[in-house]
Amino acid sequence: MPPFVSTANIPADLSRFTEALSRTPGILRAVLEGQPDAWLDSRHAEDVFSPREALAHLIIVEREWGWVFRIKRVLDPSYSEDGQDFAEADYAAQHTIAEMLLEFEAVRRSSLSSLMALGLREEDLSVSTHDPEFGVESVENQLAGWIGHDLYHLGQIFKSYASLYADDIGPYQQHLNLPHFN
Repeated sequence: MPPFVSTANIPADLSRFTEALSRTPGILRAVLEGQPDAWLDSRHAEDVFSPREALAHLIIVEREWGWVFRIKRVLDPSYSEDGQDFAEADYAAQHTIAEMLLEFEAVRRSSLSSLMALGLREEDLSVSTHDPEFGVESVENQLAGWIGHDLYHLGQIFKSYASLYADDIGPYQQHLNLPHFN
């Protein structure tokens, strides 16, 4: 599957981040589009997002408290931008999967364009600041965290899907460890 956006004009030192980030929209489309509500609303544990809510969460974080904002804040601690808090369940209930997939594609495209516009160089990756909640954080921490955040929620989606079959797997359950997703 080709990357979601062209990464040809990104410095080679940033491509290790942008390649992964550009693929998330396609992966989400492949695993969410056309799935029945039973799959989209499944949860592998009570206190986790359903796949539908995970997509809503990714949109909200990307749009309202995006990773590019966080990178700008590391580069310039005086940088400030107001975001809004939204409840993922409310957002997911108000939009179809098709609408949310389109929105995620648009906000990710915008985020990657904004990231490229920063003109980051290799030496910028080590720029750091002190955050009251997280301590010392660098631009590289933010980029890696962005990828980790995507992957965590993709994993959450797959775990929720797999949990639908946990009781029916029989003897294979011991090899798949399905009851122990937390």
